[in-house]
Amino acid sequence: MAEDPKTFFKCISKRRERSTREQMFKAQLYALKFLSKGEEACFYYPACGPDFMYPLQHFSGRCETFVFCDWTGGDEEAFLQRIETIKAPRPQCVPDDAPDFLHFSLDQTDVKALANMEHILEVFFPDMPANLRGFLAAPPSQKGHYVELWISANDGEKKFVRVFWLGMEGVNIYWKLFARNGTAPRILCLKNADHVGGEWTPFGNWQEPLGRVVEDGRSEPEFLVVPKGDQYDWPWTLRVNEFDWDGQPVVMWAREGLSPSKVT
Repeated sequence: MAEDPKTFFKCISKRRERSTREQMFKAQLYALKFLSKGEEACFYYPACGPDFMYPLQHFSGRCETFVFCDWTGGDEEAFLQRIETIKAPRPQCVPDDAPDFLHFSLDQTDVKALANMEHILEVFFPDMPANLRGFLAAPPSQKGHYVELWISANDGEKKFVRVFWLGMEGVNIYWKLFARNGTAPRILCLKNADHVGGEWTPFGNWQEPLGRVVEDGRSEPEFLVVPKGDQYDWPWTLRVNEFDWDGQPVVMWAREGLSPSKVT
């Protein structure tokens, strides 16, 4: 007896749907592993706003994983639309069963656990006023999106990148993804260092919460990126390079004692 075509195609559709879910789950597990274990060089940019195109195109030669974080959230659809403009087809020499453009929202359970600030407030800020503690413990936006794709970098080469887009508070995310796991991003970007988007603390002061959390970790960022002329007192004082970031002069610094190569 011949198989009902409707039943056949329904089964095929279910298999494809299951395969896509499995790819998404595996991708998320791999990405979280890379972050927590420091197995890939990471670019971390808190208070990023919509400013993620330049880093992907100019730092993908130095970092494979990018974490963009801003607790004001943002437009997820606009994020995907813009990032698709720089995607590139997979190089023919790199066969893979995975799609060339994989993207999905992170599991809400993971998002809530990652965004929750009760632990970091208890560890670092036990004397914080109750009203500020209550505000920070319930951030205005909790969302997360993950993308992996090949992109066309500024040098014309194709690069494979993993991208996290998190609508969460930046100090807490640094502590949970890096410091608490004994790792650090290779590049910490503080281009929007001072109260951008209503941040509760300036990032440019080494004595403020972000600096305290970075110092508490066993590893530290190799490079620090800040706007030229900004007043900041982080102990990254070895000038590596100065470059133009969409019309704004930006400086990359390293810790004294390192021998960083030129970064553009």
